[in-house]
Amino acid sequence: MTDRRRERSVFANPVLIGAVTVLVGIVAVFLAYNANSGLPFVPKYTLRVDVRDANELTNGAEVHMGGALVGSVSSISAARDAVGRPIAVLTLALDKRIEPLSVDSSFIIRLKGAIGLKYLDVIPGRSPRTLLDGAAVPVDQTAATVDLDQVLSTYDPLTRLGVRATTAGYATGLTGRGADLNDAIRAFVPLFGDLRPVMRNLSSPRTDLAGFFHGLESFAGAAAPVARDQADLYAHLDTTFTALASVAVPFLQDWISQTPPTEATVIAQSPTIRPFVTDTAALFAELKPGFATLPQSSPVLADAFAAGTRNLPATIGLDQRLVSLSRTLERYGQTDAVLQGLDRGAGKPPGLAVAIGGECVALHQPVERSGLGA
Repeated sequence: MTDRRRERSVFANPVLIGAVTVLVGIVAVFLAYNANSGLPFVPKYTLRVDVRDANELTNGAEVHMGGALVGSVSSISAARDAVGRPIAVLTLALDKRIEPLSVDSSFIIRLKGAIGLKYLDVIPGRSPRTLLDGAAVPVDQTAATVDLDQVLSTYDPLTRLGVRATTAGYATGLTGRGADLNDAIRAFVPLFGDLRPVMRNLSSPRTDLAGFFHGLESFAGAAAPVARDQADLYAHLDTTFTALASVAVPFLQDWISQTPPTEATVIAQSPTIRPFVTDTAALFAELKPGFATLPQSSPVLADAFAAGTRNLPATIGLDQRLVSLSRTLERYGQTDAVLQGLDRGAGKPPGLAVAIGGECVALHQPVERSGLGA
């Protein structure tokens, strides 16, 4: 009886029951508050992702893969990369069921809603190598989409004025051309039929159209630092075209009108140029084996040129003597005696001509062999 009374007295104590109820409530609130970060004592697949900019991503933000929730961002910290540039480091707590991810997986910060909430989207890679627990993902495998406020901020007052003027220009240009538009739409029907295999090729994984757009994104990122220079270029082009407007009539008009006849002349003369182009192509084809030997022969040629540059200055005296000898022979060949001797020897049987005392004496008989032999 005593033990039962004690048990009843324990459960009948309102202070103890209230304390237990409060404790259970605190645990429930704690678990609900940390539900996005995962339940305690549950194993997680942890990754460290380096991003150029966290883009308003916050602690506890969701991590999705294929549209499904697979984890959360447990922490965000600031750091610097190998060259000293500031970056953000995201620590991800992911479900063990997606472990391991390929090393070429991509991580993109996306907009979850119009109010600005962000989440991290995981795009699995195809590499056989995988990211171990606690591995780091480099910056070049991360990206962020353009926010809606960034898009809307491009429509400043001048841009809105330009859009308004463009719309008015389209309205003026399309007025009264409804029938022409209908004919154009009708003409597009065969185009869409031919477009089907083109779109099939574009959607093929072998085409890698996504890689093309990633390349465009990289190009745009590389061009961003020189955006101001490009804007200045267009401003200067406006100045240039304004200057050309003064000579547009009639000089530019004449040039434009003369362009078709010029192209027609080039097309007419192309058959005449074609043999030259063909011979040039054949020449380069024959020179191709010689070009292939240049990596081996160029050092030898370089040594020969170097030796020539060292030795040529020493031959200047010989060159001058050869020039003097050539001039002496030229003067000797133009003397009257030599010319007369050459004239007498022309048309006569072959023999010997000897200059004696300034006169050219021709020996028309061949020299007899002596008894001593030739």
